[in-house]
Amino acid sequence: MVHELTPVPQAPHVVQGLMNLRGLILTAIDLRRRMELPDREASDTTASIVVRADDGPVSLLVDRIGDVVDVGPESFEPAPDAAPGSVMEFITGAYKLEDVLLLELDTKRVIADPTALAG
Repeated sequence: MVHELTPVPQAPHVVQGLMNLRGLILTAIDLRRRMELPDREASDTTASIVVRADDGPVSLLVDRIGDVVDVGPESFEPAPDAAPGSVMEFITGAYKLEDVLLLELDTKRVIADPTALAG
């Protein structure tokens, strides 16, 4: 569930707005826009994941949240080249699970100033 978002005039395209989460004002970054993927349909639901940043918590808007899994360094590999470059610049590697790869997101890069990134 995503709380109500307040638009921010002249904010970067990836910033969907500000969110009030239990009295904390968080910047809400749309992960689809950040990775240059197509926008969601208006009827699609989103979820919010709060991550810690140097300047305070930030909300990442995602399509859905899956299971929580434990992974170890023995299953970690460099990121495969299968995804578009706009996605791969935010992936640090992958964990091999039974039937799927779990991609590790570089949250520091995702929440960095989008105008400061080459791409």
